[in-house]
Amino acid sequence: MAESYNIHYPMNSFFSDIIICGGGIHQWDKSQHSSTPKNEKPHTRYSLHFVVSGAGYYTLGEKTYYIKKGQIFANFPNVDIFYTTDKTHPWKYYWLNFIGPRSAQLLSDIGLTPESPVIDAGDAFKKIEKLYIANLKECQENPDNTEIISLYHLLNIYSILHSEKNVSPPTIQKTESYAKKAVEYIRNNYANPALNLHVVAQALNINDSYLSRLFCNEIGVNFVHYLAQTRIQAAINLIDNGMYVVCQVSESVGFTDPYYFSKVFKRFNAISPREQIKKIKKLKSSK
Repeated sequence: MAESYNIHYPMNSFFSDIIICGGGIHQWDKSQHSSTPKNEKPHTRYSLHFVVSGAGYYTLGEKTYYIKKGQIFANFPNVDIFYTTDKTHPWKYYWLNFIGPRSAQLLSDIGLTPESPVIDAGDAFKKIEKLYIANLKECQENPDNTEIISLYHLLNIYSILHSEKNVSPPTIQKTESYAKKAVEYIRNNYANPALNLHVVAQALNINDSYLSRLFCNEIGVNFVHYLAQTRIQAAINLIDNGMYVVCQVSESVGFTDPYYFSKVFKRFNAISPREQIKKIKKLKSSK
């Protein structure tokens, strides 16, 4: 079951440059997809999201990050942001929204900026989780003091991350680099008959569906098409260089069935492997 609990605040603080606007917890299940619609207007508030289980994808501008348990990501005002749960491993996260003249500084001090919006909680995971849990519990028990309670917990989270120096940027790559790495992996391993999307995704340490989406977006064709295209081009090169036995060519480029290889070859090259062999032999004999 999906779990969702929201707290709304009066936003009339006079004792701080940080004004808490809201907070809560979201538990996503496999039937849910996006946390924010892509056509939503840019955020008007800052926020601190803490992932305690599962994983998801967070896009800020043109960069996409794969975020896992133990990582913290921030939202910033007037920036295009989209985030969605991993369908295989739905995430659960706590969050706090806030505004005020020192909001950007608070996030920057713990390593969160629009250029680097994700950090690892590291050894502080348990401490921070307890603070988010306590915040919800105490706000439910004291609804008239929610803003003070949440400000207290937010500043404690800030203090832990700042003073204990547990902030370390996670290994994050631009979306296009994943696609390029996948292309490089295919070019180096196309002869492996077991090569598929899952194998490449594991090698890159990312989710299958995430890689599939990035591959289509960055390369312009889907993974299966590109792999087949790479294998057929390699087969043409082998034939051009004197390999004239179809089953040998088929095996050399990662196909286990020469009949299926011939079918794919003709789809990409307009003629069959045997016709390609005849064509090359004729060209060589005429020289």
